[in-house]
Amino acid sequence: MWGPCAVDLYRATLDEIDSLEALLGSSVVRRTGSIRLAGVPDTEADPADAQDCADLQKCLRENNIAVEEYSGELGNGIFLPDDAVMNPARRAVGMAAALAGRARLHEYTPAVGIEPGAVTTPTGVIRCDLVLVAVDGRLERVLPQLDGRVRTARLQMLATAPVSACRLPCPVYGRWGYDYAQQDASGRLYVGGGRDLFAEEEWTFSTEPTARVQSYLDSLAELFAGEHVSVNARWAASVGSPRTGGRCAATSMTEWSRSAATTEPAISSGR
Repeated sequence: MWGPCAVDLYRATLDEIDSLEALLGSSVVRRTGSIRLAGVPDTEADPADAQDCADLQKCLRENNIAVEEYSGELGNGIFLPDDAVMNPARRAVGMAAALAGRARLHEYTPAVGIEPGAVTTPTGVIRCDLVLVAVDGRLERVLPQLDGRVRTARLQMLATAPVSACRLPCPVYGRWGYDYAQQDASGRLYVGGGRDLFAEEEWTFSTEPTARVQSYLDSLAELFAGEHVSVNARWAASVGSPRTGGRCAATSMTEWSRSAATTEPAISSGR
């Protein structure tokens, strides 16, 4: 599973982190590292998940990519010290500022029509030589020609009130990367995942949280926190995936802009 293609992709990810950090600074791109656990905290890990962590660690070491064994209060797995987190809104604003005079960033400007050389918005038409689509979920609605090749899934998350323990020093992935969490400076947890456990329900264009997934996330948040938590926000978003599995990477002639979330997602090799 962890062959040359995965290594090349991870190297490209690290190169992009370096590039963004050089452009935007360490206050925007923070090299916290990330942890991949075999299983999730306080539960017995799937032996296959644990073996996959070991295989990944071996592959990275053989290719001179920084990786360490992790064994601590969260469980067992690996630590990737070169991974990072960033706030996507700060990244977008920072890049627009860095490209002042060559690029402009327009918020609240939905693309209602896309064709070669032109993007139509409610207030006007943007014309250019090349249009690049960089949208994740609902890609098959933006570009109907991709219907049948990609499909949209719902990812659900929740946020807690601050908890007493600072348990997560960096973004943490568990259970093959399907579950994930991170903790901010105030002690709040941002927890997501569980999609694979409700797979057929989560292939959808809907971005409404569901009771079944959120109930799972309630329990997951307490495992990551190590204590009872109080949930104060729930949400969901759309992501794209090829019909054959994995994540979507389709090219076309359009650029799409959408609002960025204000939490800090990890930049890493997680799912």
